[in-house]
Amino acid sequence: MAQINFVPGRGRRARQRRRRLAAVLALGLLCAPPVFLAAENYLAEENRRLRGHNAPLREMARDLDEKLAPARKARRQSLALQHNLTVLQNLQRAAALRAQLLRDLANRNPGGVSCASLSADSEHLRISGAARSGEALAAWLAQLGGAAWFGEPLLEKEGRGFTLGVRHTAQKTPGKTE
Repeated sequence: MAQINFVPGRGRRARQRRRRLAAVLALGLLCAPPVFLAAENYLAEENRRLRGHNAPLREMARDLDEKLAPARKARRQSLALQHNLTVLQNLQRAAALRAQLLRDLANRNPGGVSCASLSADSEHLRISGAARSGEALAAWLAQLGGAAWFGEPLLEKEGRGFTLGVRHTAQKTPGKTE
């Protein structure tokens, strides 16, 4: 069967469009490298200009860093000394608190309770010993409960022996009046 093209010049126009497209693509391929090279050269030159402009600012920043170095060193030393002072103050408070703990343990024993060992760290006190009776241990705990440092007791009892764990608190620092 024969094909009839009812639109005259349709094939001719399609060939013209293909030729124009090919010409535009060829022109684009020819023009693209110089345009990219020009843009790259422009950006490189702009970067060099900005680096030259920023060089004095960098030099000023370097000079300021050199001038501030002693102040930074003094600040670090000051922070280290403040930390050391805090540690020493905490050790002094802890020593005074432990002395108060021992004083209270000695003065608040109604009898019938003997302490065999005592260990303390920065927050907890652990007392091991023996009690003659449960009533004597209860009376001793009641007296210790009134102490300012006594908090969160945990009692473990085995026969006549006991272990008392206490979280001691430094609400009132011994030797200081408010």
